[in-house]
Amino acid sequence: MLPEQTETITRVIFNIVKEHGPHTIVETWEPVKEVGLGGLTG
Repeated sequence: MLPEQTETITRVIFNIVKEHGPHTIVETWEPVKEVGLGGLTG
């Protein structure tokens, strides 16, 4: 994975938690999948 991809993924996850409060891994994973970040499997 390229550093740019890692940065994008980190930013998306941070924004989800920031906007919607604390989440479990599962509660965070659903919105991440909805955003459509390619290449993530788990």
